[in-house]
Amino acid sequence: MLHAAATWAFFGEGRMVKPFEDALKALSKPGEISEPIETQFGFHIIRLEERQPKTTRTFEEVKPQLMAESRGELLSQKRVQKVQDISKTMTFEKDAIEKLAKEGFEAMAAK
Repeated sequence: MLHAAATWAFFGEGRMVKPFEDALKALSKPGEISEPIETQFGFHIIRLEERQPKTTRTFEEVKPQLMAESRGELLSQKRVQKVQDISKTMTFEKDAIEKLAKEGFEAMAAK
């Protein structure tokens, strides 16, 4: 089976697995193509499109993204904690669950 994919992405050093990064570093000018390389993700042939200089964004530029990520992580942690707290006090009544399921199926069948 042959699997092919095309990706156009910029990434900094240390972001890709070592064999991929080593093959990419060996390419020096746009248009050059690597030999096939194997990583734990499969086989790859890399074509260098362009290199961009390393840039650093200011805190003010990344602050909205960092705040959104932090809020999302905090909300996720709070949801997990709430579910864990609730699950400690839950009891399951088999008869009630079966009755509810039966009523639900009957209601769906009636539609």
